[in-house]
Amino acid sequence: MDNGQLRSIFIIPVIRTLAVTDVSSRFQQIASKEAEDLLDGTFAQESGCGKYVRELDSGPGRGFWQMNPRDHDEIWKMYLPNHAKLANAVLNLATCSKPPSADLLVDNIRYACAMARIHYLRIADKIPSTLEGQAAYWKKYYNSEKGAGTVEEYIANYKKYNGIVDANTASAAVVSIKKDKK
Repeated sequence: MDNGQLRSIFIIPVIRTLAVTDVSSRFQQIASKEAEDLLDGTFAQESGCGKYVRELDSGPGRGFWQMNPRDHDEIWKMYLPNHAKLANAVLNLATCSKPPSADLLVDNIRYACAMARIHYLRIADKIPSTLEGQAAYWKKYYNSEKGAGTVEEYIANYKKYNGIVDANTASAAVVSIKKDKK
């Protein structure tokens, strides 16, 4: 999936929909640039830059954000009942009248995006503004310390998905081109 479309069709409208449910200062927390970037990075890392909607090797992850059904169900049982307006916004995005099964994360991109945002919204720590900080935040709160993903992998996938070429990669490419011309 194109990164520009991911942000403009899914991430930004979804987090703004969620933010409208809370007119307090949390609006900024729900719909911040940091939240956009974190959801973009989580998408890139978890789905292989938009390649997978189901975890490989029969893993439990569902949707482009590869949410574990256990986490999905915990959000519905422990968090959303205490945030009725937010829960209603999520149900509207899911086009459901009651909490859906985690399988909807595969079929409904807006719903999967909303649930990933809510997963992070439960965290008291503020989302960092740097890519490196967000990668560590993802590792700690989404992938977990025991998860297979790494901070370095997250950063690499974010850069790949967003078309970011760093100085080391660019200079290595120039050296490679010069060698090929000889």
